[in-house]
Amino acid sequence: MWLYRRRVFEYIRTKSSLKPQTFAYYKRALCQILADVFNIQSGSEKFDYVNGGAKKRLDRIYAIKISNIKKDKIESWAVETLQNKVKLNPSKRNSICATINKNIRNAKALFSKKVLTIVGLNETVVSPFEGIKFLPEGSHRYTSIFDPKLLVQAAEKDLRIAHPEAFKVFVLALCAGLRRNEIDKLLWRQVNLERKLISIQPTECFSPKTKESCSDIYLDESVVNMLKEFQASASGEFVIESDIAPRPQAHYQHYRCDRIHKELIGWLRSRGVNSNNPLHTLRKEYGSEICRQFGLYEASRALRHSSYGITESFYVDRKVGITPKFF
Repeated sequence: MWLYRRRVFEYIRTKSSLKPQTFAYYKRALCQILADVFNIQSGSEKFDYVNGGAKKRLDRIYAIKISNIKKDKIESWAVETLQNKVKLNPSKRNSICATINKNIRNAKALFSKKVLTIVGLNETVVSPFEGIKFLPEGSHRYTSIFDPKLLVQAAEKDLRIAHPEAFKVFVLALCAGLRRNEIDKLLWRQVNLERKLISIQPTECFSPKTKESCSDIYLDESVVNMLKEFQASASGEFVIESDIAPRPQAHYQHYRCDRIHKELIGWLRSRGVNSNNPLHTLRKEYGSEICRQFGLYEASRALRHSSYGITESFYVDRKVGITPKFF
C-alpha cells in the first residue's frame, strides 16, 4: 500500500477541516522529511514546475510504502539534521531544534486519527510518528534587544513621512501587537477610532489564526491620533495600502504588502533588531511591555493567546528584576 498518492492528498485537502494553508504546511513538512529520510535528492528539480521535475520528485515521495516509514528512521533523521546544521552555526542550535520539531509536528498531523479515518486507513495504519521523541529545546523566552522608545523616535524620523505604509506596519506591530497577516489584511472598518480599538475578526480576505485571535485590541491615544491622520488620506479599504490584491484561497501564506514588510524588516535590522523575524519581535516587545505594566494575565489577553503558558514561555521579557529585601 502506498503512502498518500496525489489524489489522496487532494481528497484530504478537500474533505478535512484544515485550512488550505495549514494543509499545505503539513504536506510540505511530510514530503521534506520523507525526501531526506529516503534520500530523494531535491536539488533544483524541487522547484521545476515547468518541465515536470517537481512532479517527478513528488511521485517518488508518494510511492513510499507506509510500512517502510519507521519512527526510528525519523528520529535518526532529526538528530543527523541537527548535527549537520549545528556544524555550520553552533549559536543557532536552539532555533534549529525548534524548526525540526515543528516539521515533525506538522507531518505528524497528517497521520492523525481524523485524517486516517478520512482516507479509510484508520483501522490498518499506525502512525509512524506515534510516540516519537522530539529534540530537546532550550528556553525560548523573549529577551528584549532594543529600547522601544528610541526605536519609535527613529521610526518617526525615518519612516513616518518618507515611508508611511512601513510606518503604519511598525505602529500596528509594536503598539497594538498585531501579527503580520493581521496587519496585511486589516480593513479600516475594523478600526474604531471613537472607541479606540481594533477588532480582529474573520473577513472576506482574512481568517484568524485561532478562535482566541478574535478579539478587540485597545489603542493608546497617541496611536489613535496617528491612525486618524492616515485614515483621512486613505484611498482604499485596507489600512496598509498596496497594489497587490489579497489571495484568500492561496495554498501558501500570501502577503499583499510583502514589499512593504521587507522594507520595514530591512530598516529594523539597520536599527539593531536582528532577530530571525523582526516584525514578530515587535509583537513580543508589545507583550513584554504590557506584562511589565499590568502583569502576565493582561499580557496574555492582549496578545490573544490560548494559554498563559505560551505568553510566559515565548513572549515575555522580565525587564524589572525582582529581589528580596532583607536589609
